Amino acid sequence: MYLIVFWDHIPTMVAHKYYCDKYAGLTVNKTVEQWNQENPGVATPAMQSNPVELVDKTVRFNLNEFIVYDTKDKSEMLGILRHTSELKDTRDNLIIAKHVDFSTDIMNISLGARGLRDYKLWLLRNSCEAEDNMQNWSAFKQFKRTFQDMGR
Repeated sequence: MYLIVFWDHIPTMVAHKYYCDKYAGLTVNKTVEQWNQENPGVATPAMQSNPVELVDKTVRFNLNEFIVYDTKDKSEMLGILRHTSELKDTRDNLIIAKHVDFSTDIMNISLGARGLRDYKLWLLRNSCEAEDNMQNWSAFKQFKRTFQDMGR
């Protein structure tokens, strides 16, 4: 009887831990200082005409004239979602910084359940990082904010 309801508990937790250990984290390919040295006086505020766009299942935010913030989600096995956030220099498509995180696709049931899986609250994982200690995500947001504030 246990397996009818809990069959996916252990495989989902193992898959989440595997993806977190192998792929999650923050990668900085170029610091703000390095980018500024290579591009002196280049950063200007984002054009206000199209600050957000959808490009190949990726939501793109224009932070300034040359830097964009791309975010996309991809389904992995057992209802694991890969969340990828990147800061890119659009002139050469260079990824300046990248943050990868994983969660389970369990929706808050107070918002309305999509199916039986949303009632399996024991499968809920919001991030690879502990909610009170999200250092990688905080560092990425600070990095993004610095590029966003350039030229203002």
